[in-house]
Amino acid sequence: MSRLAALPATLVLSLCVAACAETLQAPPSVEGPLSIGRAVELALQHSPEIRLAEQQYLRAAGALRSARGATGPSLGVAGTYIRYDKVEEAEIAPGQKIKIGQIDARRATATLRQPIDVSGILGAAVQAADYQKIAAELDLIAARHDIALAVQSAYLGVLRARDAREVSREAVQNLKAYLDLAKARFEAGTAAQFDVLRAQTELAAAEQRLISAENAVRLAEVGLASVMGVSLPAGLELMPPPDTRPDAPDPADAVEAALKGRAEVASAEAAVRAAERGVHIARAGLRPAVQIAANYNYNGNTTIFQPRNFTADAVLSVSIPVFDNGVTRGRVQEAEAGVEAARARRERVALNVRQDVEQAISSLENARKRLEVAEATLREASEAFRLAKVRYESGVGLLVETTDAQVAYTAAQTNLVSAKYDLYLAQAQLARALGLPPLPEE
Repeated sequence: MSRLAALPATLVLSLCVAACAETLQAPPSVEGPLSIGRAVELALQHSPEIRLAEQQYLRAAGALRSARGATGPSLGVAGTYIRYDKVEEAEIAPGQKIKIGQIDARRATATLRQPIDVSGILGAAVQAADYQKIAAELDLIAARHDIALAVQSAYLGVLRARDAREVSREAVQNLKAYLDLAKARFEAGTAAQFDVLRAQTELAAAEQRLISAENAVRLAEVGLASVMGVSLPAGLELMPPPDTRPDAPDPADAVEAALKGRAEVASAEAAVRAAERGVHIARAGLRPAVQIAANYNYNGNTTIFQPRNFTADAVLSVSIPVFDNGVTRGRVQEAEAGVEAARARRERVALNVRQDVEQAISSLENARKRLEVAEATLREASEAFRLAKVRYESGVGLLVETTDAQVAYTAAQTNLVSAKYDLYLAQAQLARALGLPPLPEE
């Protein structure tokens, strides 16, 4: 029974919590103002996903180095010391005996080995490891692009939530003003109580929306800090991205460019090549293996039968498998299935890339058209709201007209905010779909 198992459960839990607290470190804090490019840069430095992908790449690089080392010479030294219970004696004449050994023996051997890759298994292993390293490096690039898109999406989400909050605040302020005006007119006898009740109802609904908007901002800020792997102070100033409205590229040209430029496509191809090398390795299971070894031996206990302290020898060993009970055939079948699976993954990656590009182009066109409509709608709603305010403040209009115009104006503002940031996000998604560099231009 281990010592840890013998401890009380509460003590074990406390020890685990303490060890976890020592392992985890507080994320670094960031001061503003923060731009979207800087946010991406910080995420690439601190994101756990990036560190994981980097370690996978280093692991693949180590495997390649190991595979290459197996093809070259190796040198090893071994030493032994033996203490016997007695020394053997030989009788050379009646009554005459001699010792044919010593009570202890000291030996050392230096061995230089060089494999001869007659089956090609070592070379295939190097090629497979090289392809795996290439795939890991490409996966690291893809991970960086994914993190960049996630950061841009979270960054835009914070800006969207803050703009939506400002829209809600403006609506609350306007409705408060009209509630005060409605109360004053009701007390003066120039307005019905219905105006006061209607203003109170609209104000309560607007305040509820403002509460939701405040919570959305907090959640968006937490999400941005999490995806960046840093700590962000509340209310950190975020610089808006540049206002650009590029035209959508031709879908066929964009798909072709993505298939050539996306790291995932190249990684899937490298994985297929590595799997194909695995088939060659598996088929070499019944092929001969050849090795040359040179030994340099030291004998610390010379005798008349072994008078030399130092000796040398060379060994050529050949191993020919004859029967392995179907092991090699099973490995070949497994490797061939791995190749087909890798090819299927390659096809799936290509289909996903095509889908990403087409969806990003569609989203970009849709967002740009929605933004144009939202801008025109906001101009109309703003003018209608202005006229309704003038009419009500002049005493010739109804409050219900003004509140309806206020609601339409707020909805138009909200739609504009949504369309604007959908366009920003669609641009980032298209760049990711095309495999462009993760850092946006400032």
